[in-house]
Amino acid sequence: MYKVGDLVMIRSLTAKPGLNQKLLPKYKGPYEIKAILRKNRYVVTDKEGYNRTQKPYNAILSADKLKPWIRVGDNIDSVEVENHDNENDRDI
Repeated sequence: MYKVGDLVMIRSLTAKPGLNQKLLPKYKGPYEIKAILRKNRYVVTDKEGYNRTQKPYNAILSADKLKPWIRVGDNIDSVEVENHDNENDRDI
Protein backbone atom coordinates (compact mmCIF):
# COMPACT_ATOMS: atom_id res chain seq x y z
CA MET A 1 0.00 0.00 0.00
CA TYR A 2 2.66 2.55 1.06
CA LYS A 3 6.35 2.64 0.15
CA VAL A 4 9.38 3.79 2.12
CA GLY A 5 9.63 7.56 1.75
CA ASP A 6 5.90 8.13 1.20
CA LEU A 7 4.32 11.01 3.09
CA VAL A 8 1.25 10.16 5.17
CA MET A 9 -1.15 11.68 7.68
CA ILE A 10 -1.93 9.98 10.98
CA ARG A 11 -5.44 9.69 12.40
CA SER A 12 -5.65 11.82 15.52
CA LEU A 13 -7.53 9.85 18.17
CA THR A 14 -6.95 11.89 21.30
CA ALA A 15 -8.39 15.27 22.13
CA LYS A 16 -7.99 17.47 25.18
CA PRO A 17 -10.95 17.51 27.56
CA GLY A 18 -13.35 20.38 26.95
CA LEU A 19 -12.66 20.65 23.21
CA ASN A 20 -15.35 19.89 20.67
CA GLN A 21 -13.97 16.89 18.75
CA LYS A 22 -16.29 17.54 15.82
CA LEU A 23 -14.38 20.67 14.88
CA LEU A 24 -10.86 19.31 15.41
CA PRO A 25 -8.81 17.94 12.50
CA LYS A 26 -9.15 14.18 12.18
CA TYR A 27 -5.62 13.72 10.77
CA LYS A 28 -2.25 15.33 11.44
CA GLY A 29 0.88 15.32 9.33
CA PRO A 30 2.87 15.04 7.18
CA TYR A 31 4.89 12.11 8.46
CA GLU A 32 7.27 9.88 6.51
CA ILE A 33 7.24 6.08 6.12
CA LYS A 34 10.69 4.85 7.22
CA ALA A 35 10.16 1.07 7.12
CA ILE A 36 7.56 -1.53 6.23
CA LEU A 37 6.83 -4.30 8.71
CA ARG A 38 4.75 -7.46 8.52
CA LYS A 39 0.96 -7.49 8.82
CA ASN A 40 0.41 -4.09 7.19
CA ARG A 41 2.39 -2.12 9.80
CA TYR A 42 4.65 0.84 9.12
CA VAL A 43 7.39 2.71 10.99
CA VAL A 44 6.41 6.37 10.80
CA THR A 45 8.64 9.33 11.74
CA ASP A 46 8.57 13.12 11.55
CA LYS A 47 9.19 14.64 8.15
CA GLU A 48 12.23 16.90 8.33
CA GLY A 49 11.10 20.49 8.76
CA TYR A 50 7.61 19.57 10.01
CA ASN A 51 8.41 18.58 13.61
CA ARG A 52 5.45 19.35 15.87
CA THR A 53 7.39 18.99 19.13
CA GLN A 54 11.01 19.00 20.23
CA LYS A 55 10.87 15.25 20.79
CA PRO A 56 11.07 13.40 17.44
CA TYR A 57 7.99 11.35 16.55
CA ASN A 58 8.65 7.66 15.91
CA ALA A 59 5.84 5.07 15.96
CA ILE A 60 4.68 1.78 14.48
CA LEU A 61 1.18 2.14 13.05
CA SER A 62 -1.22 0.00 11.06
CA ALA A 63 -2.40 1.07 7.62
CA ASP A 64 -5.92 1.82 8.86
CA LYS A 65 -4.53 4.72 10.95
CA LEU A 66 -2.77 6.27 7.92
CA LYS A 67 -3.92 8.33 4.97
CA PRO A 68 -1.81 9.51 2.00
CA TRP A 69 -0.50 13.07 2.22
CA ILE A 70 -1.62 15.06 -0.81
CA ARG A 71 -0.24 18.52 -1.42
CA VAL A 72 -2.50 21.13 -2.95
CA GLY A 73 -2.02 21.10 -6.71
CA ASP A 74 -0.59 17.56 -7.02
CA ASN A 75 -3.43 16.13 -9.09
CA ILE A 76 -4.62 19.08 -11.15
CA ASP A 77 -5.68 18.09 -14.65
CA SER A 78 -4.30 20.67 -17.10
CA VAL A 79 -7.12 20.03 -19.60
CA GLU A 80 -9.71 20.87 -16.97
CA VAL A 81 -7.91 24.12 -16.14
CA GLU A 82 -7.77 25.12 -19.82
CA ASN A 83 -11.50 24.44 -20.28
CA HIS A 84 -12.32 26.47 -17.19
CA ASP A 85 -10.29 29.42 -18.52
CA ASN A 86 -12.16 29.31 -21.84
CA GLU A 87 -15.54 29.41 -20.08
CA ASN A 88 -14.61 32.67 -18.35
CA ASP A 89 -13.77 34.34 -21.70
CA ARG A 90 -17.32 34.01 -23.11
CA ASP A 91 -19.48 37.09 -23.55
CA ILE A 92 -22.74 37.06 -21.62
